[in-house]
Amino acid sequence: MSTRLTRPRNRAQTIDGDALVLGDRPLRAGVRRTSTSRFRDMVWDLTPAIHQKHGKRLNLNFASVPQQFRPATKELFYALLAGEPPPGQQQLHIETIRSHFSRVLAFLIWTDRRGIASIAALTAEDLAAYQDHLLKRPDGTPDWRQVQRRAVRLFWIYRARLTTDQLTLDPDRLETWGDERSKADVGENRTERIPEAVLGPLLGWALRWVDDFADDVVRGHTEWLALNANTGPNRTRRGAPPARDTQERLKALLARYRAERRPLPRGSKGWVNLAHLARELACNAATLDYPPVVALLEDAVRDVGIADGTWLRTEIRGQLNGQPWRTAIGYKDLPKLARQLRTACY
Repeated sequence: MSTRLTRPRNRAQTIDGDALVLGDRPLRAGVRRTSTSRFRDMVWDLTPAIHQKHGKRLNLNFASVPQQFRPATKELFYALLAGEPPPGQQQLHIETIRSHFSRVLAFLIWTDRRGIASIAALTAEDLAAYQDHLLKRPDGTPDWRQVQRRAVRLFWIYRARLTTDQLTLDPDRLETWGDERSKADVGENRTERIPEAVLGPLLGWALRWVDDFADDVVRGHTEWLALNANTGPNRTRRGAPPARDTQERLKALLARYRAERRPLPRGSKGWVNLAHLARELACNAATLDYPPVVALLEDAVRDVGIADGTWLRTEIRGQLNGQPWRTAIGYKDLPKLARQLRTACY
């Protein structure tokens, strides 16, 4: 597409020659704002706005810009330095603006050699020729070319701030401007759309996770966080004091298991998962592995048995085809379920 677009209706006002080019940007300590560069200057010193002590001296030397493009280039970089960015754009750092200046300068020097008298005179053919010029650079990568093109497109993005000369077409609307191999290309998305046969079930299950299963996972996550905080490493990390009256608190916990007719959690070796009981008691699992405590556990096992895993107490409320979507949530399963829920939300 090579159609020229109309110029913006709201033209910017002419910039006063005394305007301070660093605007309201924070300055180095001891620098008087009135001593900084002004719009009429041929060289703009950017160093007062660089706060790193090791930062090198930076400036914009407009004497190097071909004369016919100099007024618009000064307006562009004044807008980048001192103005509010257009909608959808971010305010750029000083170092980034200086890098853009080098790229814009390279483009304008190439344009001047091509015999073009103004930025407004640039055509789709000219921009395509510049892309060919970039492609001929032996060491040029797709991403490098994208960065060069991005600097040129600033004349389009900031066109409403330019009074002396304006780019009249959006380079990104040109088929010859993009670089398909560039990861950073900001042009049209060339990724093939996901087929409906794949996207439909994917969205359907994502909605089911959010609407039907999320409540169970969120409640389970709250329980899991409290238990995980009581693991040995986490207790040590936060400096938790040694647990007291462990045997008495274990008796109370086992009484709860009996009252709920809930089997004790199973460990990897088929016996009671002492690590999980320790998480429930906020104690060290080693304190549960000596004869008097083992006897308490054996009595409880005779009463309620051992489960087929280590399950959270979270009640399952979500339904799938009229039935609970799972019987329980395992302690080790919860992190995976939480990731799946986050993915469904995205």
